[in-house]
Amino acid sequence: MPRMKASFFDKLPNWLRWLLLPIVVVVSFIIATAAIGVLFWISRAMIGAIDSGWMYWLQYYVLQPGLSIYASVITGVYCAPKYHFNTSLIIGILFIFLNGMSLFILLEEGFQLGVFVALLSGVIGAAIAIKDTKVME
Repeated sequence: MPRMKASFFDKLPNWLRWLLLPIVVVVSFIIATAAIGVLFWISRAMIGAIDSGWMYWLQYYVLQPGLSIYASVITGVYCAPKYHFNTSLIIGILFIFLNGMSLFILLEEGFQLGVFVALLSGVIGAAIAIKDTKVME
């Protein structure tokens, strides 16, 4: 596998890349979540699916958490000037921790299968991103 290179980030000084890292991760999470949401909204509108069907479930509880966290971890790794694997571990664990906190908060209202599936999807997305980072190094 080729070594990680990101032409835009490579032009920035290392100290600025470290400062921008949290901002890049949050912005990439928002953009990925919005892009997946718009894509599935258009898909559901085109086929006439209702908002409680399997596509809704797939989008909100499986793909959005998993792909958004995956994209955020990978984007953060590309922003980091060095220690790519450690960066992916830290970002991935932070997202898993935040997902877990949301699960505990929502469990006060009673167990919801969708929230549990979203947590599991986020953990899988983070794990795959961490594994991919290890392979790229």
